Amino acid sequence: MELHAASKFSVAELTRFWNLGYTGYFTPVTFTEAIMAGWLRNGDFDLDRSVVAMEGDQLAGFSLLGVRGRRGWIGGFGVAPDFRGQGLASQLFAEHVAIIEEQTDLQTVQLEVLVQNWARKVYERAGFSVARRLTVLQGVPVTSPVDRIRTAPPVALLAHHCRLHTECKAVWQREISWIEKTLPAAAEGFFAGSFESPSGYLLAAPAGEGLRIIDGAALTADDASALVAMLAWRYPGKQVTAVNEPDGGPLHQALTAAALQETMAQWEMVWKR
Repeated sequence: MELHAASKFSVAELTRFWNLGYTGYFTPVTFTEAIMAGWLRNGDFDLDRSVVAMEGDQLAGFSLLGVRGRRGWIGGFGVAPDFRGQGLASQLFAEHVAIIEEQTDLQTVQLEVLVQNWARKVYERAGFSVARRLTVLQGVPVTSPVDRIRTAPPVALLAHHCRLHTECKAVWQREISWIEKTLPAAAEGFFAGSFESPSGYLLAAPAGEGLRIIDGAALTADDASALVAMLAWRYPGKQVTAVNEPDGGPLHQALTAAALQETMAQWEMVWKR
């Protein structure tokens, strides 16, 4: 196995590698070149310090690293089907962590892994530990009506992102860097409290026949419940999907209380220098 910097490969090649590495995965994650390019851009990937493992001219595996300040994120890790069951995953991941230690000043690196995925053991052997559980929730909210709905431009509400996420920090894909690059024109913002200093907000956008929660944060359970009620009032009967919602956080509690069901879960894992 020979490691190469991912920057040596084109987006087309990385897309092919991604789809090969995720062949047979628990849930479909097939990328087009356009999706791959967006993923690399939105995730702030450092391709010089991301690695691709080759055996001759065959892909063996890959590990992709996103970087924001002194924090990192493994936003893609896979082994090609022909090389599975040979211990390559552990070898590849350990070598990538060693590169991160030697070639970066990152203080933490995080990743997500499906709760049923055996790869958790690979990450633990490389020094990662579970930080929290993340959930995917879906359903039509059932909640009490609200007397009025308060809306604001999503960009204005994002000014409060860091403050409102202090206690329940955002996952990598819902940090402000990602949201600012991907915010749909059709997104709407809802807030609790005052506009000048909201005590919670929710950003949502149409997705197919339903709605997708782009981001949400609240200081209290009551604020979170009010936000979910606002969303249900604005879009009655619409299915809502929330991805990577931290288990037990105010918004998670409000969504599950409003009858949304968990359809998938991941462990967020963290390595610290």
